[in-house]
Amino acid sequence: MRVYSRHHNVNVRQDEMDALNSFAVVAYLSGPLADFVDSLRHGFTPGCTHRAHVTLLPPRPLRRDPREAIEFCRTVAGRTSPFEITAGDVEKFSTTDVIKLSVRDGDSQLRRLHAELNAGPLLHEERYVYEPHVTLAQDLPSDRLDECIEQARASWERFASAAVFSVRSLTFVQEGESGVWRDLASIAIGHESPHESASSNGVSNSALLAAGRISPAKRRS
Repeated sequence: MRVYSRHHNVNVRQDEMDALNSFAVVAYLSGPLADFVDSLRHGFTPGCTHRAHVTLLPPRPLRRDPREAIEFCRTVAGRTSPFEITAGDVEKFSTTDVIKLSVRDGDSQLRRLHAELNAGPLLHEERYVYEPHVTLAQDLPSDRLDECIEQARASWERFASAAVFSVRSLTFVQEGESGVWRDLASIAIGHESPHESASSNGVSNSALLAAGRISPAKRRS
């Protein structure tokens, strides 16, 4: 949902006012597996706005034009073939207490894509070693952690027959101060794709402003 705020009698999109210089690349899940993950995550964290996804590039600042980063993603994705992923087991990252689904089949393809994408305009020294996964819950109170892990495992045992999904596109996203991530561009895997994006110019002025590519005076209202 897009939120608007009133400013000097002009409608200003809230997601353009609070855009941060924080960008990531994800592959959204679809079908029954996406419904399962979304339902479980919203149950653990009511009000969670994140869609079910696998992260290809964790959040990072950009020092160059976001449009250049998107074109770089298209080049990498264009020389990759669509592939399938099979989710594995419910586990927990010991360093962050994030509850996740591991990735069984498709792990090597995700790691290769991550390595190729983490270069050029998207190069960033990441805090953690890349580990393909689907997040089920994070930032939970410590006294709820064990209970939620057991609940997730029980739910997954009843659902795991639909653990396969296809990765056919990537999405370039931007973070806002409100914690909501906004889609900037959809990037097809395996062939040259139309430049679909969240704005007619490929990237909104808020993304350019956050990355330091335009001055505040040029921000679109």
